[in-house]
Order: sequence, then structure tokens, then C-alpha cells
Amino acid sequence: MDFVAWCDLVLRKVIEASQRASTHRNIGVQERDVARILFSPEIVDQPEFYQTPQHTAMMSALSQLQHIGIVERSPFWKVTITSLV
Repeated sequence: MDFVAWCDLVLRKVIEASQRASTHRNIGVQERDVARILFSPEIVDQPEFYQTPQHTAMMSALSQLQHIGIVERSPFWKVTITSLV
């Protein structure tokens, strides 16, 4: 999978996670919630998850999406209003 497809997948998972609860729609989703949808709870719940290539790849995609204004982090991840227009 190339980086553009990976960013698209991560964005879709942020949207999916935000639709799971009304509080997620309002304040955003935690990085752990996105990771659990992308990978699996078994992988994400491991203490070393934050040092894995999976975490690095997810954060690279989220950072790029934030850089181009599609998502924002304050303090949780959510899709920006302007990207929905």
C-alpha cells in the first residue's frame, strides 16, 4: 500500500471511530481508538505498541492529514469542518 492509500485508510478509520459515540463526534477520538480500528486491540494493548512500526506509520499519516488541514488534534483527533465541505 502506498502512502496516499494509507492516509486515506487512516482518515476513514478516524471517521469510523468518530461515529461510534456522540462524544467522539464532538471532541474527537483518541489515538488509541484509531489504532484499535486500524490494527486490533491485541496489538494496540501491548505495552510496546508506541515503539512499533504500526504506531509510527499511523502517526505519520495523521501528521500528514493534519498538515494539509483534513484532521486536527486538540487534544483528540477529529476531521475538520473545512474538509467536510
